[in-house]
Amino acid sequence: MAVAVEQIEGITFALELDRRAETVCAPLKLRIGIATGDTMLFEGDDYIGPAPNLAARLCDQAIGIGVLIATEQIVELPQGVRAQPHEAIKLRGFAEQVAISVLVGQPVIAERNDTSEIWTQRSINN
Repeated sequence: MAVAVEQIEGITFALELDRRAETVCAPLKLRIGIATGDTMLFEGDDYIGPAPNLAARLCDQAIGIGVLIATEQIVELPQGVRAQPHEAIKLRGFAEQVAISVLVGQPVIAERNDTSEIWTQRSINN
């Protein structure tokens, strides 16, 4: 599970992670569900609430489909990304079917720090 404060940053992270995993983890595929809303940090290491529950259920359904998001929760998409409508699905724990969209495309990332560069630097204390 990953948590982002801004939806656009979370979507960018998820799509970039998915793109990188295609080559590094092949033939395994990631399953990604994105949800927006209130969460609560529980006992310092787990997030609980409606948003994590929805994200987990979308993740369960994402196999073979792609990165999923509830259509009604789309606020702003990164440049280069679009939401492709998908048929509504029944999710465990939700009374009504949920309208979903598949996020497609590649986010335009400008001037972003890559965490992989941290691991390649030598310590200055040695």
